[in-house]
Amino acid sequence: MLRIHYRQALFRHRKEHRNGSKAIETSSLIDKVFIVWHDPERAPPPDLLQGLAPDRFILVRQQQDTLNNRFNPLGPALRTRAVLIVDDDIRVHHEDAAFAFRVWQDNPNALVGFFPRFHRRHPRTGAYEYHVAEPLDRSLNATRPRFRRYSMVLTKHMFMRADLLFFYRCLLPDERIHAFVDGNRNCEDIACQCMVTGMSGSAPVAVRAEHTVEDYGTPGVGLPGGISASRSHLGSRAHCIETFLETFWKDADPLVYNDVIMERFVKIPFEKRRMRDLTKL
Repeated sequence: MLRIHYRQALFRHRKEHRNGSKAIETSSLIDKVFIVWHDPERAPPPDLLQGLAPDRFILVRQQQDTLNNRFNPLGPALRTRAVLIVDDDIRVHHEDAAFAFRVWQDNPNALVGFFPRFHRRHPRTGAYEYHVAEPLDRSLNATRPRFRRYSMVLTKHMFMRADLLFFYRCLLPDERIHAFVDGNRNCEDIACQCMVTGMSGSAPVAVRAEHTVEDYGTPGVGLPGGISASRSHLGSRAHCIETFLETFWKDADPLVYNDVIMERFVKIPFEKRRMRDLTKL
């Protein structure tokens, strides 16, 4: 199952969505496409689903504009074990999406996606930090750069178990988590990662795409109005992590680090050398 999240401010600028929908319609991996329309004040364009199979493309209008809508259960119409959550400003090549689904099949209890992120407590101040990538250790004692780790994947384009939608919306032990997301208009993905990893113990799994992943919500490059376009975005995300872990998870960090990224095999680099050269080492 694929659910796409449309926002009116972005949709006005998107002309290629129908070509993408046609490609989706021919995919045998997708059972249904749920298009989640977040704006209760404005009706979606009347031609949004024009020419698309009504039994496969379903428009889901929301009664309120909240990021928690991303995880609303979809009832009996949802028949698959997996759900692919996609934002309307993200384009991933269908071959890479199919590979990510195979990765999820091998890691069904993990969140699987193309956008890994990292969190930590600052080694000196102890303050929580949120980073696009783990900072490298450039101290004099570091002999070489370490492999970078990540502790979450974003919901921009992410596979997850379908039943976890219900867990997030209906079974979270502290309803204040939903209220916090609404009040800050941010961090539902971090809350979901905390929940999923806390339940399963599974670290998130990042996937490397063979084709370029197009992100039209990139600050300063993509469309205006995106949540992540704010200069204070990283600080806001760090505040979310601090609140979630200290208040809602009682100072217990459920997130698990991973330093492995999944990609398709091409070849293993190696060199053939002469045996007599081994004695010179």
